[in-house]
Amino acid sequence: MVHFGVEFAPNLLSKVTPMSGSMPASYVSSSAMMVPSGHNPYQLKLLIFSDSTFLEKFLWDRRVSFYTAIAIVLLLFSMALSLINRASNRNRKLAEARAEAQAVVTGAIDAILTLDNQGAVTSCN
Repeated sequence: MVHFGVEFAPNLLSKVTPMSGSMPASYVSSSAMMVPSGHNPYQLKLLIFSDSTFLEKFLWDRRVSFYTAIAIVLLLFSMALSLINRASNRNRKLAEARAEAQAVVTGAIDAILTLDNQGAVTSCN
């Protein structure tokens, strides 16, 4: 039988190091609750032991999941910024083209008529 030296606190994770050096370190979590039993409720203490490799793998998996979620959110945010930037550039170029066309029409010495497909005049300077 191996004796462990640890003090338990409710809902905290504590590292347990064995007194003998033959076993690896473990982790323990404890929790206590009052269980009703007729007239005499009693305290039930739950201790959960796990070896360090299981817990380290569990924590690693949680970290990977968290950082993957953060990476996905950042990727979506950068894609949204890219789309906004493209739309802004498109609107700026369209405004420049319209201003250039307006300057040509306004500054022309000759008459400029714009016709639609049926031959009707849609604009003139």
